[in-house]
Amino acid sequence: MPAPNSLILATVEHLSRFAPFDSMTRDDVIWLAERLKVTYYAKGETVLGPDTGPVDAFYVIKQGVINAEQDVARAQDDANWLELHEGECFPLGALLSKRAVASTYRAGRDTFCYELPAADYYALLKASDPFHDFCTRRIANLLEQSKQALQAQYVKSTSDQQSMSSPLESLIRREPVTCAPQTPLREVLETMHKLGIGSMVAVDPGNKPLGIFTLHDEIGRAHV
Repeated sequence: MPAPNSLILATVEHLSRFAPFDSMTRDDVIWLAERLKVTYYAKGETVLGPDTGPVDAFYVIKQGVINAEQDVARAQDDANWLELHEGECFPLGALLSKRAVASTYRAGRDTFCYELPAADYYALLKASDPFHDFCTRRIANLLEQSKQALQAQYVKSTSDQQSMSSPLESLIRREPVTCAPQTPLREVLETMHKLGIGSMVAVDPGNKPLGIFTLHDEIGRAHV
């Protein structure tokens, strides 16, 4: 087997500064380095996204920053749920599932990435226990981070939209559902079930509210 050239050795030395490559055998890291290519991404350029199809490569950041954005938060100031730097890799979950990514990966500044074809990534998973263990643990960690980011985004959105200081009219999403006082109970319940609502306002001919009927009223009535 010929000795690796100086470029491959330089790549090996660089990778070996970061996990999991620092715990892999030198032969496995050389094998990896021989199969990598380097790709440049300008600041703001999309590297991967949900619409780019199944992932076909494993990425390691050689230089620069990659930001991952949750789709639900895209185009918002706090859209980034993950910021990746030199030596970090992505997108592990999509690669293992052989699917497209769920987030958008975008260059935070001019960035160079090492790229390993998916077939070689799967081969390395089988050949290197440290690499396999790292990928498995990293996915679990990223899933938790993603869940926390979604929860935080939901809480912020809910807080912004439904602050206790917000006027009541800002929370109303549609006109109230009404009925006449003489409407049969069966008809009222059928309407509430169909519309997925828990109450209905009884109004007079001039549409003035006379009272409100709720499912709680019916449940209480049924137990009398």
